[in-house]
This record gives sequence, structure tokens and C-alpha cells, in this order.
Amino acid sequence: GRVDSHSLEQATWLIHALQAQTQCLLQAGDNSQAIKSAQSAVDLSASCAKETGSNHEELLLIQYTSLEVLQQALEKSMTLSCSKEQEVEVLQKLFGMEEPKSLTTSQKNQRRSLGFRLQKLERELNQ
Repeated sequence: GRVDSHSLEQATWLIHALQAQTQCLLQAGDNSQAIKSAQSAVDLSASCAKETGSNHEELLLIQYTSLEVLQQALEKSMTLSCSKEQEVEVLQKLFGMEEPKSLTTSQKNQRRSLGFRLQKLERELNQ
């Protein structure tokens, strides 16, 4: 079924809360929980986009920022097994989606940096 605007607003609030929780967990050094929290934000944002059947800017930006947060968690968790491969997958998803038009200059610069990181990780994995 379709998601109404009230449900979407609640889901958006929850996604932002999960993103904030991820940042807190990273600062506390709990990288494995941070990854779980970030993955929940990614899954929920993807589900919302699928349920609404639309790609409007707000959902696009939420999906984008959720993937960014997951990438950060994975980058900080390089000691965990498979993190490099997971990070490459997340970055490929991030660059595979339409770029949100409402990205700030800072977010655009971060996106450029992430592009370089993706290239570096792909080179390392292909050695």
C-alpha cells in the first residue's frame, strides 16, 4: 500500500534519529552497533522510497544521507572483516543513485572525496 504523508513524516523522523544514533555510536567507538544503526536507516529510507513510488527530492536526500552515514561507519570499522567490500558496495549504491539537487556545497565536496575513496578502495581490492 501507499504511504501517506503522516507516515512518511514519521519514517523521516526515525531515519534522522537512526543517522544521529549512528554518529553517537561512532563517537563512542561502538562501530559494530553504528553499522547496524546506519544499515537500518538505509533500509528504512529505501523502503519509504519504494512504498511511495516516488523519487521526490526529500526522499532522495534521505536515501543519500543514509548511505553516507553507513559509508562513514564502515570506513571507521576497517578492522572488521569484509568492511572494505561492504564500503565499496555502499559507495557504488551512493553513486548509482540520482544525485540530490539540494546537496549543499559541503555535501558536494564530500561526494567528490567519496568518489576518490571509491576509486582507491576498488584499486586496493583488485590488487
